[in-house]
Amino acid sequence: MLNLAVVYLLVSIALVVVAVLVHLHSTSLSLPISPVTSILVILLPIGAFFNALFHQRLLRSSSPSSNHLAKLAPFILQTLQALVTTILATLLFEDVVSSSTLDCKLDTTWMSMFRAHDATGIRVIQDTFDCCGLNSVRDRAYPFPGTAPSTCAKTYGRTLPCRGPWKSATKATAGEMVAVLAAVGLMQIIGILATKRGAPWWSFSLRRRQEQAENESTRGLLTAGLVEDEESTEQRDNGSQSYGSVNGCRPRLEPSSMNAGNGWVSDEARNE
Repeated sequence: MLNLAVVYLLVSIALVVVAVLVHLHSTSLSLPISPVTSILVILLPIGAFFNALFHQRLLRSSSPSSNHLAKLAPFILQTLQALVTTILATLLFEDVVSSSTLDCKLDTTWMSMFRAHDATGIRVIQDTFDCCGLNSVRDRAYPFPGTAPSTCAKTYGRTLPCRGPWKSATKATAGEMVAVLAAVGLMQIIGILATKRGAPWWSFSLRRRQEQAENESTRGLLTAGLVEDEESTEQRDNGSQSYGSVNGCRPRLEPSSMNAGNGWVSDEARNE
């Protein structure tokens, strides 16, 4: 059985990879999503993994302590993680649904790039979605107009403004980040519920393997003890039998007659 800690680690790594890719995609397209938010989405699975890993240890170390802060530490960390997850999901969910807030973010971000003459940012958006401008092909498009309107539509033969595809990309990217946050929250709930079972949820399989190894070693010791007892019993039986056989093989001493047994009788006595 695969250790649940390994599963949690692999899922956390996968979530981090997805969050990094989403962050790079958002940055390259200059999506109106705060880089701080996307970076926090990257860091959250890492922090959640270590929070779950040391949650049971904190519970054990804080139980005999009289310090109230030490006893509340595990619950504070879990609550903090839940709050961060909820806040980030709420902020990103506003970008998932079509709202006036999202439209305002799109206008503000595009205007900031246009005023800063960020040719790279606007050009990447236009080339990615094969569009020109924001609300129309002439609306703050690249190449930047001088005294004449932009020539983006004429130069590239594009007729589509960038607001539609750029907005769709923002909603999709925000949805992917929300999915990462939902996975982190679900794993946190599973970890807390498993911890209430009375054992570290990440070491169930390891504990079972240890118990099996201990049972096998105990059986081996009991078997060895029985074998030793049988051998000692056999040795005692063999020893007693050999002792009796030695006594039985000894020549028997029979009392001789008085005259034959007395070797010191004189010849005179025999003659008489």
